[in-house]
Amino acid sequence: LERVFFQIPAICRHLSREAKNDVLRDLNRGNHQDRMLGLVESSLLRYDEMVYMYELHKSVVYEAFHRVSKHLDVSFFLNALLLNFLILFGFRYKDTQYVTLEN
Repeated sequence: LERVFFQIPAICRHLSREAKNDVLRDLNRGNHQDRMLGLVESSLLRYDEMVYMYELHKSVVYEAFHRVSKHLDVSFFLNALLLNFLILFGFRYKDTQYVTLEN
């Protein structure tokens, strides 16, 4: 048996965790040849995703949202909560078609 080592390309750093877990989970580990063939096939499928993520990480807008994303989650939740309270307590329904006993 001969063990093969190779350097991981820099573009592979942009592979998402979900995609990496999919590759590791779906990899056929029967023998070395199947393992290498599965790795090459999955790399061909994941290359476009890695290039897209690389381009996305270079974006200024992505960097800005990435820095404040934890705060945005909280602010979006509080905004949704405020809107629900405004709708719940500020909206009065009046039905003019049907007369109720309250009139």
